[in-house]
Amino acid sequence: MGEQAATHHEAGHLDQAKEAYDKLLLAYPDHALSHNNLGDVLLALNQPQEALISYDRALAFKPTSAGGQSNRGNALMDLGRVGDALASFDIALSLDPDLVAALINRANALMALEQYEDAVESCGKALALAPDSPEALHCLGSALLKLLRYEAAVEKLGAAVALAPDDRGLKNDFQQACFLLSRSYLYQGNFKEGWPLYEARPKISDIPDGYWTKTVRVPEFEGQNQDSLTDKNILIQSEQGLGDEIMFASMIPDVLAIPDVLARHKEITFAVDPRLAGLFQRSFPECRVCSRQGTMPEGLVASELDARIFAGSLGRICRNKPEDFPRSAFLVADPDRRKGLRARLDALGPGKKIGVMWRGGVGGNEEDKRSMDLVDMTRLLEKGRAEGVHWISLNHLQSGREETDRLFKDTGIRVHHWPEIIEAQDYDETAALLAELDVVVSVTGTVAHCAGALGVKTHVLVSYFHEWRYAAHHDGDMLWYGTMALHRQSAEDRDAWPLDEIAQALCLG
Repeated sequence: MGEQAATHHEAGHLDQAKEAYDKLLLAYPDHALSHNNLGDVLLALNQPQEALISYDRALAFKPTSAGGQSNRGNALMDLGRVGDALASFDIALSLDPDLVAALINRANALMALEQYEDAVESCGKALALAPDSPEALHCLGSALLKLLRYEAAVEKLGAAVALAPDDRGLKNDFQQACFLLSRSYLYQGNFKEGWPLYEARPKISDIPDGYWTKTVRVPEFEGQNQDSLTDKNILIQSEQGLGDEIMFASMIPDVLAIPDVLARHKEITFAVDPRLAGLFQRSFPECRVCSRQGTMPEGLVASELDARIFAGSLGRICRNKPEDFPRSAFLVADPDRRKGLRARLDALGPGKKIGVMWRGGVGGNEEDKRSMDLVDMTRLLEKGRAEGVHWISLNHLQSGREETDRLFKDTGIRVHHWPEIIEAQDYDETAALLAELDVVVSVTGTVAHCAGALGVKTHVLVSYFHEWRYAAHHDGDMLWYGTMALHRQSAEDRDAWPLDEIAQALCLG
């Protein structure tokens, strides 16, 4: 029975392995190894609570098992109990300081706790014991990337990719290492090396249910140059966050400019977030722009689509060196909406009209790092008020209205908040407002991308630990937009925002 369980386990037949281990443990309830192995199976079945129970039972019979403590930590990690997991990994290493798996697992826990330097140290110890461990190299590269040590990250992640080909049963780890390596290159501005590896990012599997683009059967585009896009009915699939959709859309004009790309009655269909459909259709009238959600648009026949290309994959065709970035405006706001908003802004009186956005990555893991409270901007807002500036809120959240009201009550500083515009589901309203502002000040996020894409002068507050899009490889500015200036938190004070620097750039105070 034990051999049968082990055979199923080794072959990846997890349900059969679980059943076999359950039967084995009915006959031999004090068999520590079987409890431990059952925990491994349950963890692989995404049942971490049940796995933890099995690991605890194994440790009850064999409390000095370093491997058991390390496995227990893995279950705790999956349960989100990172501090408890770290304690288990430390116990494992007290029992066996040379247990490579525990050193790597400990580093992953430290990463989750944002203790990146300690994670580097733990990975270093693992590599001293196992220099060719792809898992240790992968973990070390991830920690170095978080610390913005791009060259070192490239070295370690490149080694991890070389040592963990996807035919070794490590496909997911291999793809993740490739994706992290691509980001390391992109941080450096090495687009030619970065874009091919960027194909390892989640794409089809990451499309939410309810999108017609998830179920439509269209061959994925595998070409590497402009010529391979001609004479095809192409589905361009937008992806990632709303800001990324806008940034990647800057390459649509490049695609449309390819000779013969729309020849012989061929068509480009651009499937986007419904909030952007109107704005993108106006901006790219040569395309059929449609919502990627719901049912397939009327008149579109899936069998007539020759290839699907994800928007981020256009980079390998259109953006391989800095000279490939035109940095010109590419979105067109609704002129009628602009007129109405121009009158509303003019009614505020003379003085600059400056938009402010203080929350970024809403709902994401990095929201707290990319965001601030409105009150944190008081010093900048006060300087603007003294110079006759009219501040306009660009925060679409309900909390934005509450914060502007509270700021006015406490300080007398008015930040005008127009929810019927910025809270509208159609992003056309916000785009029209942005287009009529003199300047935008924003943290990293959709507002900043949209303002830059419209050609509005934009000052962006960039957190110290930022994404590759905001890397300082073009004189400190962002390659994707020509009117955007980046203002970064310093290494010396990673909690302070460079508001005085922005005030100086705006000639305030």
